[in-house]
Amino acid sequence: GLDKGDIAIELSSTHFEAPEPWRSEFESALVRQVRYAETTGAVLFNGDLVRVRDYVPHRDERSGARSLRLICELTDYFTFISSNHCWDFVSVEASERLRREESQRVRDLRRSVLANPLTVSISLIVRESDREWFVIQRRNVEKNFHGKQEFQCAAGGMVSASRDVESGVISVFATGRNELLEEAGVAVTDSDIAF
Repeated sequence: GLDKGDIAIELSSTHFEAPEPWRSEFESALVRQVRYAETTGAVLFNGDLVRVRDYVPHRDERSGARSLRLICELTDYFTFISSNHCWDFVSVEASERLRREESQRVRDLRRSVLANPLTVSISLIVRESDREWFVIQRRNVEKNFHGKQEFQCAAGGMVSASRDVESGVISVFATGRNELLEEAGVAVTDSDIAF
């Protein structure tokens, strides 16, 4: 697995903004999404997130050492839902065009018009004596705005540029610990987490 020092996040000070014509399309979708959340009681709040703009994996075949450098920029939850989760809130034509364009550039995150936040999903294995349990969370799909899958891993969430910082650096380990404590009530240390 990857240790804490093997995952480097380089965060630029730029804030992601989708190019036109998608920016206007996503802004309109957000208005409809907020209205939808108000009528259904779904939880919808804005918070800072980290967008993956590019990634650079590294593997030294001689030593077996591996690392991952993530090149990121700022985004936020509203930009995320209005772009990555716009499908039911834009026209069929816009939805089809967006799917087509994004599928053509799926390997080139720099050209994506979606917010693409850095996300951590945590599988929790509980060991007691000689038994192991894999913990699955049942999500309240009525309250959760963007996640509509009823069952999911034990905990997961998007990396926050303000909450998930250690020694001045964004840490996916901090995200993992924070999400596991928030969603499952389980406190862990970095040594308990394996990437």
